[in-house]
Amino acid sequence: MDGPPGGAAAPVIDTADLNRAFASAAGAVEFDARTRAYGGHREIASSAAPLVVVPVRIGTRAIALLATGGRRLEPGTRDAIAGIVAIALERSQFLEERRGAELSQQRAELSSALLASLSHDLRTPLTAIRTAISNLDSAALPEDQRRGQAHVAAIELERLTRLFDEILDMARIDAGTVRPRRSWTTPAEVVEAAINHSATALAGRDVRVDAGDEEAVEIDPRLASSALSHLLENAARYASDGPIEVRAWTDAEGLRVEVRDRGPGLQPHELERLFEPFYRGELFRSQMPGTGMGLAITRGLVAADGGRVWAENLQPRGAAFTIALPARIRAIAAAE
Repeated sequence: MDGPPGGAAAPVIDTADLNRAFASAAGAVEFDARTRAYGGHREIASSAAPLVVVPVRIGTRAIALLATGGRRLEPGTRDAIAGIVAIALERSQFLEERRGAELSQQRAELSSALLASLSHDLRTPLTAIRTAISNLDSAALPEDQRRGQAHVAAIELERLTRLFDEILDMARIDAGTVRPRRSWTTPAEVVEAAINHSATALAGRDVRVDAGDEEAVEIDPRLASSALSHLLENAARYASDGPIEVRAWTDAEGLRVEVRDRGPGLQPHELERLFEPFYRGELFRSQMPGTGMGLAITRGLVAADGGRVWAENLQPRGAAFTIALPARIRAIAAAE
């Protein structure tokens, strides 16, 4: 319906009148040669001037009513406008249905990938734990081997715990229940917490840290350090040689954290997909276990605090992952 001029109140139409007009439009479609228009045009009362309604049809089926007021339009013109509206509505409905079908297919693919990945990643540590416990039950096992089997069981149990933590994190991110709790912290504190959290994965690795502690940023330190820990574990897993470099600093926008490795780098066509749930790079998906959830969790945690994360290749080799979190900044001296 034409909008009210000059910001005037929209006209009020009696619901019963609209229902009668729509019911009359549901009948057979007839063409009036005299007016050069299809049937179903009706004049109805409103709180302002009388309005003319015309059916909006997809094919022969009326799906809505178009009301026009103000300057009188020819019936054929009203039919033409109603036809354009019908095309727009049909296209919108088609796009929505196609989007729904695509989402259903994506969910099915993700579910299949998750089940396949989890079945593999659960079976491996469970088998190792079962074997270690069975060996520990042997009275003839020497003490040093007994300690070794206990260590294997502990490592695999920690691996299982991390896997279930990842599943819970993904569920919280998908449900939109991750809420930031911001407080003042320094870049150095965020990096330290992330390294401590990833101690097992980083054991034996050369981790070089350059993180500032002269300024504090107002972020959720738990989300930031957890997101960073996944980047560190990713670098430890896929870049088997060379040091892992971690830089954290403040700029005009907030906190920046970068993780660099000396690994083989990233396939250019994969850069946009690295942070998708369950996606794993072509070079490694068949060489080592993994769910492909780590980077997706990083993106979800960073996004929950209003930030972003991206990846890029380095020259001559290696990759860099960067987290940017918008935040207020203040000097430590001012905080004290």
